[in-house]
Amino acid sequence: MRRSKNLRLFGRLAVVSAIALVVAACGSDTGGNGSAAAPAERQGGKAVFAAEQWPECLSPITSCANASWLPFTAWEHVMPRLMEVDPKGNYIASDLLVEAPTEDNGGIKADPFTITYKLRPEAVWDDGSPITSQDVRFTWDAIMKTTGTITTTGYDQIKSIDTSDPKTVVITFKAPYAAWADLFGSTSINGVVLKKAAFAGKVDLKDEMQTSSCSTPR
Repeated sequence: MRRSKNLRLFGRLAVVSAIALVVAACGSDTGGNGSAAAPAERQGGKAVFAAEQWPECLSPITSCANASWLPFTAWEHVMPRLMEVDPKGNYIASDLLVEAPTEDNGGIKADPFTITYKLRPEAVWDDGSPITSQDVRFTWDAIMKTTGTITTTGYDQIKSIDTSDPKTVVITFKAPYAAWADLFGSTSINGVVLKKAAFAGKVDLKDEMQTSSCSTPR
């Protein structure tokens, strides 16, 4: 009987001791002021994503764009786009834009049907070079002129893209096009903006971005 009571007492003491050790360990990062220390800023490194599928290539122009997991593993994290869809299904401006085009702000005009996008002055590529209207125009050209392009739907309704202002994209359509917000972003298959300078003057991108690599955890 005494042995049983001693065991129970020992067990309680062990639990109390363990809790004390945890509290002491958690308190060691408070910096002496009773509050948790802020995590140190870190640049570089790598991001790791769990994915059910790995795309055969990373091209948003050719058949690889039809891989359902490609947007989740690549585009959504690194590729700029004009418009996007919020969790409630509404079309909104992406971080690339100053604001979404509307009739009130002059971004939508009916005759001829024209959409004007204002790019953020601070929007830049990975090397610090500015993202400009020329990049949007190049993306349109690549979609329309790449051999084996996956789709030109909607893009074939564009008459012209004015790039006279580097931070203003003026898209004139052949006729009113209801799904304009899906182009260069949103939910379209090839809805990204490509970096013109990355392709050394090429417009037919059939041989570009046709490989991908991955690593598996050990």
